[in-house]
Amino acid sequence: MSTIPARSARTASGNTPTITARAAVGRSRMSRSAPISVGLTRRPRRQWSCEKAGRGKTAMAIEGQYLGMGLRIDELDVENVEYFKHCAAHDFHLQACAQCNRLRYPPTTACPWCMSRESTWKKVAGKGAVHSYTEVHHAIQPSFRAKTPYMVLLVDLDTQKGEPTPDEALRVIGNLCTPDGQLAPPDMVKRVGVGTRVRMVFSDVSDGIALPQWTIDETAQQPAKVWRYAQE
Repeated sequence: MSTIPARSARTASGNTPTITARAAVGRSRMSRSAPISVGLTRRPRRQWSCEKAGRGKTAMAIEGQYLGMGLRIDELDVENVEYFKHCAAHDFHLQACAQCNRLRYPPTTACPWCMSRESTWKKVAGKGAVHSYTEVHHAIQPSFRAKTPYMVLLVDLDTQKGEPTPDEALRVIGNLCTPDGQLAPPDMVKRVGVGTRVRMVFSDVSDGIALPQWTIDETAQQPAKVWRYAQE
């Protein structure tokens, strides 16, 4: 899951994944609306589109653009609508199971641990350490080509780390960004590897969508040396 599509990229685990915008919005679908400029700082007005939802009902969708890619969340996708509503307010919330009290990510209808469908939304500190990463040098989307190399991070949250087993954690994906939510420049990319301490920032997409991203936590104690894959 990520916010960025990538064709040629390496990961710390040695795999070559394909990252899609679809993963950035969970089960939401992509739209074909016109691209916006990279340097846009004002939020666009919320865009709603309608389609038939069956049984005579009409479903609404929240839509937006991120670096030329259309993002869409259907109103019927209630978990992702709620999740991204909190993100749009620059607050990071996760579902907490009403039965086993465990947090979960990404948003789902039922708890993956006990299968309970009852949950509440709980504010979570967006801090952690890089578990793995992808460094993209060949972007598919034209809007991203000027931004290469850029990073997609998989981050172990400090919250609930080591539960329910010592090797597990809440792992949240996002791009490496500057503190204002813009893709990180090359000199910042070179500083990050497995173990780097990061904090969450947000990239605004529309009134109902903001993407959770990561930036270097300058206030945290960083490891003396982080692991990075060998450069060719």
